[in-house]
Amino acid sequence: MDDSKNIILVEPDEIASGYKYWKEAGQLAKSIVVCSDEYDLPEFQKLFYFYPQHPQRGDVYVRSPFRNDTFYEVSQFQDNVVKEKCHCLSKIASLLGASSFNASIEVESVKERGWDLNVGMKTIKVDGDFNLKRQEAERVTKKCLISDTYKKEQLTIQGYEKAIQLAKKYGLYGDPDVRGLLEKCNPIDCSMLSHEKVVCNLTSEVNSSLDLAFSINAMKGVFTIGANFVEHTKYRFEILEIMEYNFD
Repeated sequence: MDDSKNIILVEPDEIASGYKYWKEAGQLAKSIVVCSDEYDLPEFQKLFYFYPQHPQRGDVYVRSPFRNDTFYEVSQFQDNVVKEKCHCLSKIASLLGASSFNASIEVESVKERGWDLNVGMKTIKVDGDFNLKRQEAERVTKKCLISDTYKKEQLTIQGYEKAIQLAKKYGLYGDPDVRGLLEKCNPIDCSMLSHEKVVCNLTSEVNSSLDLAFSINAMKGVFTIGANFVEHTKYRFEILEIMEYNFD
């Protein structure tokens, strides 16, 4: 399976091998792999990490944007992407000589996904979305809140280079906020950064994959689409991650 395949749907072999003959198959995102639970899944489990570990028929797993070998069940994808990014940035902060790192979540907006047989996925604004935004922000923050304190260490060239390599490994080196932090902490420039507050939008990292997964609705009568999938792809949240770095 090549790297462009970011979504795995587990189905019986007769569906996995025959779904392409349905006319609706043309509306499926190209990044979706329909996986036979009998033949394909055992091989995939040798190549990739699945969380939770035992995929079942009808399950949808989405590849982590930060770990190419890891797939999360769709109901846990958003939360784990937030956690992964926070943990990575916290580690980068420690390598840059930070004394603490704190992360929290805000939900900027929410829309509801819908499927149209003619145009595919569409989104509509949710009326009275204040409570929904607040509830989602509280839920994600409760699960993903990170507050780390480090033993203060002198920034070194080696630590700085490790921070750059870690940012590249997680695909974050192109992020202007991450690149900006690295540039400000460059020990060659003798920068004296004491505090940095960064607000990042997680929309592309979370929603791009979930939007693609939503195209599974094109074959609702063929695939097993469970309540879990429906519940966790219904709303499209614009998530902001607020991160504070302290170097005092």
